[in-house]
Amino acid sequence: MKIGELQRNHRIDQDETIFFKLTIDQGSYDKNKDLVVKVFSEGQYLGDPDVFISKNNRKPNRVSNSEWACSTFGKDTCTIGSKEIQPNDEFYIGVRCGSTQDGRCTFSI
Repeated sequence: MKIGELQRNHRIDQDETIFFKLTIDQGSYDKNKDLVVKVFSEGQYLGDPDVFISKNNRKPNRVSNSEWACSTFGKDTCTIGSKEIQPNDEFYIGVRCGSTQDGRCTFSI
């Protein structure tokens, strides 16, 4: 995935996690800007997508194995402060489908 790029209509089952990788390349790095990752429900299967982010673990899927976690119902926004970001950093992002009435989540990130 790339900074500023919206990826729409990912569909996963309850308790399933899908993973993304974001690299901060020289062209998009700004020492004064935070990194903001937003995930929101949409479509037929609203559900509750939760976000887990790590620089070390390629498959973060819970608070205990990620450096940043955002878990509110419906939509989540994770902010990583500018002081924690360097050029060429790689962030691994896991989106997990939490509780849902019909067993699925559809979301955009």
